Amino acid sequence: MSLDLRKILKYLDNFKYDYDSLKGRFEDIAYNYSENYYGEYTPKRYHRSESFYNVASIKKKKGKIDVGFNINALGHGRNNKYIFEYMYKRGWHGGILDETDDFGNPHPLSSKVPYWVVTEGSKHKWYKPAFRGENGETRFYELEKEFEYCISNWEDDLQNDLKMCEIECRKIYNQKLNELLNIL
Repeated sequence: MSLDLRKILKYLDNFKYDYDSLKGRFEDIAYNYSENYYGEYTPKRYHRSESFYNVASIKKKKGKIDVGFNINALGHGRNNKYIFEYMYKRGWHGGILDETDDFGNPHPLSSKVPYWVVTEGSKHKWYKPAFRGENGETRFYELEKEFEYCISNWEDDLQNDLKMCEIECRKIYNQKLNELLNIL
């Protein structure tokens, strides 16, 4: 009596492939989001680091998958949180929210809108409101929904693989049980 587990192992091998597939889909979604962000405005007064391409994070850890954002990957030190919140999530392109400029002038809009500054000597003074892309926060919300949809589909695929694996195991079990009963 022999037991052929190749069909079962085929489904179990799919788990690794499915994770790689999910990772690829997730990275494509995040990349397209960054491409759209960068494509809507060409800076004239600041150098773009293009660090948003690195912020999305997906990792497999002990039977679970962590999907999220690694703001430290932005590489802007203590400004990472601000840049992630206002630029990546809300769609602003540059600008600061400080209370005053280097000359002591108050923020023109009570620090609610990122403002670009111009340099005079070694000091910065308020220039004009930063550019904000269309759909700002709505677009980030849609990004999160795309991630959720992607993960949901992936989980459905895994559930189907598990069901197929279970069906295959039952077939083999019933076949072997019948063989044993026929021998007895």
